[in-house]
Amino acid sequence: MRSLSQRATVALVCLCVFFALAVTGVGVVGIVGVRSATDTGKLIAGDEVVTFAATAQIARSMDAAYAVGEEALLTGTRHGGPSWPGSCTPSWSPRLTAN
Repeated sequence: MRSLSQRATVALVCLCVFFALAVTGVGVVGIVGVRSATDTGKLIAGDEVVTFAATAQIARSMDAAYAVGEEALLTGTRHGGPSWPGSCTPSWSPRLTAN
């Protein structure tokens, strides 16, 4: 039969091995978590650049359309109406007649 000190030594060694495995497991989970967070951050940052570029392109298109509309409004005929031909009116819209 083993003595009390030998049993205590074996129990202490088993406890140390258990805690060493637990610390290693937590470290592995932490490393995997950091890598996952880094990859997700890169994905989000890349998507923000694409979104920013698309938004800027739409804004430039809207500015150009606004400028064209403003110019069309400001350049009218002597009657105060627009200077574009009547053929620009879509076929589905009702035509306004001047009284």
